[in-house]
Amino acid sequence: MNDTFLDFCGSVFISLLVWFFGIPDGFFKLLIVLLVIDYLSGTFLAWRYHRLSSRVGFEGILRKCLMLTFVGIANLLDTYIGEALGTGAITRIVVCCFYISNEGISIIENADAIGIPIPQILREKFIELKEKNQEKHSNTEA
Repeated sequence: MNDTFLDFCGSVFISLLVWFFGIPDGFFKLLIVLLVIDYLSGTFLAWRYHRLSSRVGFEGILRKCLMLTFVGIANLLDTYIGEALGTGAITRIVVCCFYISNEGISIIENADAIGIPIPQILREKFIELKEKNQEKHSNTEA
């Protein structure tokens, strides 16, 4: 009986995550991977230069949770308002791309500070993605 209750709780939890974040597509999966890599590379950088702080690390985790919250909000906007307007899932994708570009650039900055050479094509891709996101953002404000 205990296993059944745990299965039920797990199912409810997963269902709530899928409701909030949407079905995990490639954008969301890439964002999760980059969030983890950025956190780990930032932690390694702080450790290397003897600036490791549990408070700073905790704040970093909270910032990443807030980023994921915005992805969830964008998904809900797409789900409930996007259907009515016929725009589909564009808000969630744009939010994911925005954070993917920021996390990618942060990882590159951390790697530079650690002394790891970065392939130029990666730099260019993340910068290009960030510029496209800024362009889309400025077009929506006009």
